[in-house]
Amino acid sequence: MYQDLVDISIKIRKISLQLGSPISTPEVIVVGSQSSGKSSVLENILKRDFLPRGTGIVTKVPIRIQLTNSGKPNSLPFVIFQHQPKKIFYDFEEVHSEILKETQERTSNGAIVDDPICLNLNAPDVPNIILVDLPGLTKNAVKDQKEDVPLQIELLVKKYLKNKNCIILTISESTQEIVNSVSIKLSKEYDQKGERTLNVLTKLDLMERGTDVCDILNGEVIKNGKGFIPVINRSQKELKRGITYQQLIKKEKHFFQNHPSYCDISDKCGNEYLIKTISKLLAEKIQKSIPTLKNETEKLLLKVKKSLSSYENPFEITEGSKSGMMMLIFTKYVKEYSKLIEGNSNQCSNPKKLIGGARIYHSLQTKFTNIILKIKSNNKVKIEEIRKLLRNHSGYRSYLFNPEICFEILVKKKIEQFIKPSQNCVYLIYNELLSIFDSIKCNELQFFPQLKLEIKAVTKKFLKTLIKPTQNYIEQLILVEMSCIDLSNHNFFVDEKININLINKNKNAKKSRKRKPQRKGNDNSYISKNKNGQSNEELKDLETMPKEIKSLSKMNQNEEYIINLIQNLVKNRLNVITVKIVDSVIKTIVHFIINKSKTDLLFELVQNLYSEEKVSILLKESNTIIQQRENAKQMFQQLNNAKILLSDIAKQFF
Repeated sequence: MYQDLVDISIKIRKISLQLGSPISTPEVIVVGSQSSGKSSVLENILKRDFLPRGTGIVTKVPIRIQLTNSGKPNSLPFVIFQHQPKKIFYDFEEVHSEILKETQERTSNGAIVDDPICLNLNAPDVPNIILVDLPGLTKNAVKDQKEDVPLQIELLVKKYLKNKNCIILTISESTQEIVNSVSIKLSKEYDQKGERTLNVLTKLDLMERGTDVCDILNGEVIKNGKGFIPVINRSQKELKRGITYQQLIKKEKHFFQNHPSYCDISDKCGNEYLIKTISKLLAEKIQKSIPTLKNETEKLLLKVKKSLSSYENPFEITEGSKSGMMMLIFTKYVKEYSKLIEGNSNQCSNPKKLIGGARIYHSLQTKFTNIILKIKSNNKVKIEEIRKLLRNHSGYRSYLFNPEICFEILVKKKIEQFIKPSQNCVYLIYNELLSIFDSIKCNELQFFPQLKLEIKAVTKKFLKTLIKPTQNYIEQLILVEMSCIDLSNHNFFVDEKININLINKNKNAKKSRKRKPQRKGNDNSYISKNKNGQSNEELKDLETMPKEIKSLSKMNQNEEYIINLIQNLVKNRLNVITVKIVDSVIKTIVHFIINKSKTDLLFELVQNLYSEEKVSILLKESNTIIQQRENAKQMFQQLNNAKILLSDIAKQFF
């Protein structure tokens, strides 16, 4: 009965870990100070030597060991690590090396880490229990260790002791004052009633002659938990000499049976009695946990059942129905895509983020529009550019009023800057559509991964074919706007008072301008003059001109008026054209990409994937899904059996 309880507990824990919902099942937590013989006691229970040994802190992470009795006397013992589930270790030297390697990887900075190394020891001579080996308690950090390492270890141990489902196994040296045992002190802190604590005394064979621990065993010195069990461990010399566990047991029995203080209680001493007591305590703990285990089992059953239903293929596909199934999947896929675009999908009910068509709307109406408006506002017409254009197009003559050609050049130059961002917007929508396709939830496709990959590839290829025509059309639209700057449009002169304001400004400037007084006399009279009265410096300046004239002379009244007029006309014309271009680009993208993808995608899928040769290949069920379904079935069966067994046991005890 006890063995069945332990087996059930182990199975339930294993399944809960696989489902990602670990439950707290009873296990044995081993706590002791460094050099207290903790590792030796554990190896006596394991009957094998593979745990870390040495001076200082060698156990830096918890080691969770699940012991499973194979039930076959002649079977080879082996170990399987949780981080390497496909590799079986038969050599325990390799097991030792693997533990050291994993410890090094998980504690590269030298700290104590709560990242357990989990392994399963399957052997014919071990009990069915779960042991957790924790780092040894210490008071001081040694060389190359952080000062807070002792505190880190204590906090880690306390974390495990808080689990009320665990059995606490304290390890203390008989050669030290038991009242100073840190492990016993911690166990009392978390198990005040002593219902789940068992204490072990080590190194009895190293005590001075004439001394014993009978007062401790009788509870005269300290009372704690379920009492104390004295054991004998192998010394370091004996380990080097290769003393086996069987030889140790013989030595241990001889010691207790022939010792004057322990001969009367020898049947309650030693490692064999310790293993039996641990198994019994664990079984009793599991027995008390039956109602909880039963509830947890039922919860896990529901979770596995739900998982199993998701793996069950609801489609009974025959050779004759494969073509119809393919068309059904295509139609459902395209329909769900359209729903996401239009905002009719169930996924659109998510209030936390924008989905599908909402993201496209934001991309076009907000992101793209803001970029175009920013380009328009950042590219103000510079006065110097206008002046040079006016000069260039007037040739060697002075100009009175010739702004038309300059106006057109400036407007076209600004409009041309809209081409690139407008074309880039096509790629923006292309990527958004790909994201929408990736988010499509079509249950049928999870069973046919090859079909899912092919549909994705065809969809991506189809969308790519829409990019270039859309970009070309957008470019032509903007070039059309550049081809003819219509000055007759009533929207062009947004402010009808532009000319009047400029003329008034011109008149006011003329009135306010005062006549500069003529200079009497010549300040530069010292410069030598030629016979015509011209200075030599003036003649020299007229001989050459700079390659590039960077600045012009000061503007006159007429030039200032024309430049102000052109600036205002360009600004108003750009306002009209910008609105028109933004509207046209958005409509073009909607028509050529979004609407076309909704109407033509089904045809593309049928044309590329719908054939007799491809149907059988694409509708082949995933091996992963098949394996997951089998695993779910096995877990369901195991949990169901555990539930039945727990119910039967509960009837006997409750």
